[in-house]
Amino acid sequence: MKEQRHRILCAVCALALVLTAVLAPAAWAADGAGEVQDTAKPTLTTDDAAEMQQADAAVTALTGSDEYEQMSREERLTSALAELDELARKGLVRRDSIRTDEENGIVSFTYRCGVLGGILLTEPEDETLDEENAETETASSDHALSLRLPPDLGAEMQKSRAALLRRTVLGGILLTLPDELDEMTFDAGDNGLRAPRDIAQCTPRTAEMPLTDDVRQAAEARQYRENALPEAIGRAAIYYAFDNTVNSSRFPYYSYMQGFWEGMGLRTTMNTRVTLSDLRRMNKYDLCILSAHGAYYTYSYGTFRKHTRTEPIILLTEASTLYKDIIYGFDLLAHRIIKLNGLYCVTADFFRNAYRSGQLSNTIIYSETCEFLGVTNSVDESMAEALLAGGARTVLGYVNNVYTVYSRSMLWDTINHLAMGQTIGRALAHAKDTYGENDIIWYTEQGGRRPHAAAACLVLYGDENARLNVPENFSPEERAEAAEDMLADVLESAA
Repeated sequence: MKEQRHRILCAVCALALVLTAVLAPAAWAADGAGEVQDTAKPTLTTDDAAEMQQADAAVTALTGSDEYEQMSREERLTSALAELDELARKGLVRRDSIRTDEENGIVSFTYRCGVLGGILLTEPEDETLDEENAETETASSDHALSLRLPPDLGAEMQKSRAALLRRTVLGGILLTLPDELDEMTFDAGDNGLRAPRDIAQCTPRTAEMPLTDDVRQAAEARQYRENALPEAIGRAAIYYAFDNTVNSSRFPYYSYMQGFWEGMGLRTTMNTRVTLSDLRRMNKYDLCILSAHGAYYTYSYGTFRKHTRTEPIILLTEASTLYKDIIYGFDLLAHRIIKLNGLYCVTADFFRNAYRSGQLSNTIIYSETCEFLGVTNSVDESMAEALLAGGARTVLGYVNNVYTVYSRSMLWDTINHLAMGQTIGRALAHAKDTYGENDIIWYTEQGGRRPHAAAACLVLYGDENARLNVPENFSPEERAEAAEDMLADVLESAA
């Protein structure tokens, strides 16, 4: 009896093996995009990269078209699913990996080789806008630029701020600011910025004077006057990946902030073409600002038993190419890098792997990205944990989607006070006191009537006592005076 049961069991196992060997390939051939084994490939082949590029070309042709731009969200979803169905028919995309995430506005999928991809149904900037309150939301960002100086930078700094904030901005225009700087307004031109309306009338020669390349390089390379600033208070990098800066309503704000912080002794680099390689070198700086779009990405995985996973990602403007896909192959297959609309995005595991030896070494990381820490009902601390594990001393980021102007205002105030010598904890507390504990408080105070559903709050992880190297015996007022002298010299040489 025992022997008979054993024989039956063996026969059943043998039949299962035969069916698996015969039917699985047949199903794959019939479907054109069936699920392959979960075991990650060791690396991408040239053929794998070529297949992905073929799929990316189709995706970007769709998402980059004028027709797609004019579509409603529902129409975009229909078009995206139709395109992915065609790619699955061609065997470039796994059919059973296609997943619609209505809440986060992404259709995710898996390429044939196992790399993760997706199609955005909405532009990242659209996530927090509504038609009724668009003007309040953007603070007239489509028409003008304004930044308010913190009221407590010191009386002398307030007097010196006009010289402190002289800056070369997009379009090669050298600006001289008037005495009244509570708000600074620029007209947005077709090619960046035109001269400020009020400034052009007061100082037309300086305000409208274009810079040649050699003068611009000389101004950028100029060092602080001898003994004017005893030492730089730190090195900072703004990783600007919101857009390509062309006709951007955002970029002038960041150029403005960069110039201000330079004047305060914080040597600030602006990276407007952020690549994956750049994000692996953040350890060169004391302060890193991630100014980019973020999203919550959900995907399916598993062969016999399907699972879903949702995690925060940071979107870059770096376009996928065949060569880069091969170079980034390990990270793509390990799902440390994802491709949305043919552009690279990074997950928390990207940072965990890049800084696995703790290379960040006391760096302060400040992220402006939406959903950096997930959403209210599903807080995800993986980004913060990965960066702290990589050596970062302090990490700041948002839960939920954040209003553009609130985020920028919080950054402005926090870093200004950090540059004045305050700890990051005190600087953050001051920004919240000034602009509100969360973005809905700020929004309603601006007169907004239809706030988004979930308030975005900036959260600090790590050491709240982290600070820059600001000498105690060198006050903000003294630093402002020194910066004024330095920038006056730059203006003189440019003239």
